[in-house]
Amino acid sequence: MAVSKLVALDAIATLQRLPEASPPGTERIQIDTVKTASLLEPVRHMTGVREATIFGRSIHALIDSDHLDALKAQLPEARVQIIEPSLEDVFVTLTNRIMEASQ
Repeated sequence: MAVSKLVALDAIATLQRLPEASPPGTERIQIDTVKTASLLEPVRHMTGVREATIFGRSIHALIDSDHLDALKAQLPEARVQIIEPSLEDVFVTLTNRIMEASQ
């Protein structure tokens, strides 16, 4: 539920594979760094980053696949790895889409 609307209802594995949550041509990545909070806004503004949010001590981002190497080059002190979207990642992505559609 987000903004009093049902975002999605299905098994977790199915939600993680939704094309709306992980569109073709994108990767979900985890960025591990000691500068998590201060790095969030710069990551959000990097070319190819569709969304980024803090997830514990890491940043989870949805990026265009063809920008992965460039993003890694811009974050030499961070560990960047491709991950499966968590349920929270799916919720953030779907909620962002609802918010954008309502504007």
